Amino acid sequence: MYFIGLAVGAVFALAIYWLIRQNKQITWWQWLIALLATLSLFAAVQHFYGSLAENDIKAAWVGMGIFGIIGIILGVVDWRLIAGNKEKA
Repeated sequence: MYFIGLAVGAVFALAIYWLIRQNKQITWWQWLIALLATLSLFAAVQHFYGSLAENDIKAAWVGMGIFGIIGIILGVVDWRLIAGNKEKA
């Protein structure tokens, strides 16, 4: 699980670097959507590994699919909203 947190931290660092370089203005609800997407993706990974530890393979894939699809959809929607934002003055 250490490497998952490391990868998420690297993705966040790159995203924030990109936002600073693009001089984008982000509203509070866009941060909230990004947080929900991240939590959903963490829940997908946690559910997958937790169910595999209990030898319940079908539940692992179903849970990862549900939480993962929700996280990916929220992430893509948020990314498009942020990409469409105007630059700071």
